[in-house]
Amino acid sequence: MKLRKERVEWLLSLVINHDMQEIDEKFYELLPEEKQFDSNSDDDSTNHPYDVDWSIYDSLQPTVKAGV
Repeated sequence: MKLRKERVEWLLSLVINHDMQEIDEKFYELLPEEKQFDSNSDDDSTNHPYDVDWSIYDSLQPTVKAGV
């Protein structure tokens, strides 16, 4: 939720500081550094919203029973 709030605030700052035509033409140039959304950062409180703990995911696989 914190990440979404930061993104909304960033979008609002674009509207305040740039006209809509400029935002449309230069949107990707205006994007913030992607590293602030990097799930490998030291600050776990701002993990990427789609970060997956693969160890938990792998534990969902069915196990093979011996002798079957």
